[in-house]
Amino acid sequence: MTPAEKWQVALGLLRTARQTRAVAIRTRHPSWTNEEVERAVAQEIARART
Repeated sequence: MTPAEKWQVALGLLRTARQTRAVAIRTRHPSWTNEEVERAVAQEIARART
């Protein structure tokens, strides 16, 4: 697998992780706007990297 292909796989995994977290957050907070959900997803991912 080339480095470019590996990068595409990594981006796909990140996209899937973000989508999965967004579904979970929407389930817990159905009244939240898309912006609030996306902010919460970004915060969770940022915390996971530290």
